[in-house]
Amino acid sequence: MTLNEYLKSAKFQAVQDEALRDAALRAAENILREHVAVKRHQLHAIPSIIQGAGLLGLREMAQKQKEKNSNSKNKAFWSAIDDLLSATSVSEVSLYRFLQTLLLEGRFVEPEETSADKNTQKQIRRRNKVIIEGVMDDILDVYFEHFNCHYFFKIQQGGSQ
Repeated sequence: MTLNEYLKSAKFQAVQDEALRDAALRAAENILREHVAVKRHQLHAIPSIIQGAGLLGLREMAQKQKEKNSNSKNKAFWSAIDDLLSATSVSEVSLYRFLQTLLLEGRFVEPEETSADKNTQKQIRRRNKVIIEGVMDDILDVYFEHFNCHYFFKIQQGGSQ
């Protein structure tokens, strides 16, 4: 099965409905646990940015919000969002890491450890990143729909924002 066939399959639809939802919920809870909740309007822009500019646009927005915002809660929130999308993230709730694991299990990306050569590992990492980010761009709207819904739900439980 090719990657495109997999992404259109019922199996991947189930991943989006269950595993991706669970990953998004864990990410929202992790951000809320580590940082004070931000006001709702910080999240309202995410869906339109994703629809208009995809992964690149969301990354740019996160970077701009981190740099310009003087509110420490907002800076921390956007830093956490940026970390969810980063290939260098070590976060246990990183969307990038979630997709990397999923695609490794499906053998759509290659383990870097298949080569002892550092240059070859770097080439594998680059190829994998292109594939992972392509899939991430495709599922970003679903992921953040789950994320935003859960985030809103959790802040409602703790009082209105």
